[in-house]
Amino acid sequence: GGVTKSFCYHIVFSVYLFFRLFSPTASYDFITIFAGVSVVYLLKTLLPVLYLSGAGIREAIAVWVFNYVGIEPTVVLLAFLSLYIANHILISLVGGYFVFRGN
Repeated sequence: GGVTKSFCYHIVFSVYLFFRLFSPTASYDFITIFAGVSVVYLLKTLLPVLYLSGAGIREAIAVWVFNYVGIEPTVVLLAFLSLYIANHILISLVGGYFVFRGN
């Protein structure tokens, strides 16, 4: 059901972010990244954000959370922005192509 889909969604994003945040010299593992991603999404859900559907809020929270793990803010920001681009911008462009190609 819905819980299974949500869990799968969370695992996929956590794996993606792990590979974006991973460094061979890192002192953190997948569980740390998974926990950090969980905290980021929990805090974003709990914050009452009304403007622009919370654009930039997830990224700011991620920088704050992963700062405690010792990951550079720029690395965290780029990882979460690339996730946003992959999930929203690219999908919108592909969808827009099929909608407006004039079949």
